[in-house]
Order: sequence, then structure tokens, then C-alpha cells
Amino acid sequence: MTEPIAKPAPDDAARPIDDRLATKLMREPYRFDFFQAVRVLSRLRPQRRAVGVDAAPRDEVCRFRSHATHAFPASQIQEYREPAKPDGPAELVVNFFGLVGPLGALPRAYTDAVIERRMRRRDRTLHDFLDLFSHRLTSMFVRAWEKYRGWTGYEAAARLERRRGAEGEIAKRAFVLTERAEHDRVSQALLELAGVGDPALRYRVRERDRLTPRAAIRDETLRFFSGLLAQRHRSAAGLESMLAGQFDRRVRVRQLCGRWLVLEPDDVAKIGSPGRSELSTSLVVGSRVWDVQGKFRVEIGPLDFASFSECLPDGTAHRPLTDLTRLYSGTELDFDFELRLRPDEVPECRPGRNGPTRPQLGWTTWLRTVSPTEPAVVILRPKEAE
Repeated sequence: MTEPIAKPAPDDAARPIDDRLATKLMREPYRFDFFQAVRVLSRLRPQRRAVGVDAAPRDEVCRFRSHATHAFPASQIQEYREPAKPDGPAELVVNFFGLVGPLGALPRAYTDAVIERRMRRRDRTLHDFLDLFSHRLTSMFVRAWEKYRGWTGYEAAARLERRRGAEGEIAKRAFVLTERAEHDRVSQALLELAGVGDPALRYRVRERDRLTPRAAIRDETLRFFSGLLAQRHRSAAGLESMLAGQFDRRVRVRQLCGRWLVLEPDDVAKIGSPGRSELSTSLVVGSRVWDVQGKFRVEIGPLDFASFSECLPDGTAHRPLTDLTRLYSGTELDFDFELRLRPDEVPECRPGRNGPTRPQLGWTTWLRTVSPTEPAVVILRPKEAE
């Protein structure tokens, strides 16, 4: 028996950022870690390009400047400046990186020269010139930090997908099928490990005007369970862990349940037919045979009635449950579901009742005179997609 494990965290990478956090960054930038401040600005201005990529600095989300001073830096960020133009980038004055300043790469004389020109002549020309290089170097530092933190690529791809979705279904489809892999390489690698890296394996690419998944499994689910899906040999314990983690249910896989295989008419033994009536070699009495190894059963529960209803063929969890089980087990094995309803949740069978507890023949109809003491069991064939 496998206990439920923590479900994957909901995808909030594409949600708009809280206005209070943005206001705090603008008023008190010194309270923020440098990389966190860059991420906040990226969420605030999703229409602008990321820093350090092949884009003009005027199109990037922010511009980095060095702080020309000899004072000991008390924080990573000295100042936040609003864009000089409505369509321009914001500015972050940083203390820890650059060509001039307390931790500048150039000799101290350059910092002295920048300070002197600014104080005596109100001339920022030299500082602005040096900041051309400081901005690019700081941008490369940000890119190097993101390279080893794969979740940053996931956040960026989620923001782009949300933006393309606002443009229309066709734009979103084009992004998911052709562009997302370039923005989120770690997630793409996880999909490759799971064996579904090609978008054609996950979506119906022939439908040109919309994005239609082939199965009721989100890409986030495939990435989360890529470690199990990457295993060549699939196990009952792996399937239990996957289903319990995804659906937050108690799951048990019963192996070797057996099934009847119906023979084709040409394979049925007939008196006088050549090759089908030899004793101990090819003679089969009847029109079907019992196969022990070809089927397993997924036992789910005990469940409350709401969770039980979700797992029924007309419920919201049945299709994802079926598709995930089929993806993991492959096409060679057959399976069914055994849903176990808690005794105290078994409803009374009253014809004409509507609502969630309405009687559904074979699924939620139990004739009882006393309160049950054992879980009610319903065995279902999976309703698979065509």
C-alpha cells in the first residue's frame, strides 16, 4: 500500500506579481536580494526582453549601473530608478559589481575621476561610458546565475506562454510546439527523459487552430514524474507512487489478476480443420482462453463519496487516472480500477433523487437494510480515449 505523497506545487510562475511587492522594491530596494529584484522586475514588465540576451539594452527589462563611491556598501542594491521614458527600462544601481565603486574592477583612480567630474562639473559622461560595460557584465552575471537554476527558465517560459495565450490560441499553440523548448531547456530535458519530448507525442499537431492534448495529462505532471517514466522496467511500486502522488489517494496495484482472451474465429478448433485439432499441441476447447499475466488491477481507496464520484467514468479524475496508468504501464497490459467507498459514505438508493448522490446503476446503487461495515467496491473498466 502506498501512502499519498505531496502533490506537485501549483503553477504560479505566470501569475501577475503582487502590487505591494513591486511598491516595496521601488521604495526600499536595499531590502531585496539582487537576483530576486531582477526576477520581480521581469514579472512586472513581462513584455520586455530579459537581460543578457541578444536584445538591445533599451528593450531589456532593466539597466544596471554601478555606484561610484568609496563608502562601504550596506546592501547589494543602492537605488531603484524609474524609467526615464515610458517605454524605457528601469535602472538598478548595484554596489557589488561594476567597473567603478567600492568593489569595482578598475583601479581606485577611475572611481576618483568619476566622482570628481560629477561633483565639480556635474559631468556624468565618463560614468555613463563605463556603465555601458558594467551593464553588460552584470547582465552576463545574471545569466550565469540563471544557468544553474533551472526553475528560472521555467518561470520565463510560463510568462511567455501566458503572454502568447492572451494574443490568441494560435499564438499559444505556436509557442508551445516550437519555441518553449528553447526558453526552458531543463523542462525539455525532463520531457525527453520521460520519452515525450516531441510535442507531437503530447499534442494533436494536425489541428492548426488550437492546442489539443492527446491525453489528459499536463506537461507539469510529466516533468514531475520523469524519473519514474524514464525507467526502462516499470514496477507496481512505481505506478502506486505516481498515482498516489498525483491524485492524493491511497493506491494499491494488484498484479496477475487474469483476463479472458477471446479467440479469433480462425483460431477456434473445429473438427476436421487442419492444424487446429491436434491434442496437447494446438487443440483449444472453447472460444476463449485464460491469460494470467496480461492484466493488473488498481485499487483506490477507501474514498469519501466526493472522491469516489470523481473517479467514476463521468468524473473529472477518471480520464487523467486512465491516461497516466496507460502511459506508465504501456500497451501490452490490460487493467481496471477497483474503487473502494468508505462504509459511512455509502448512500441510500432512492430512485428519483438528483444531485451528487443520485443513483447511477452499477456505480452508486447499493440495496441495503443496515449500515455497511465494509467498504463498498465497484470495479470499472477504464474509459480510454479513441
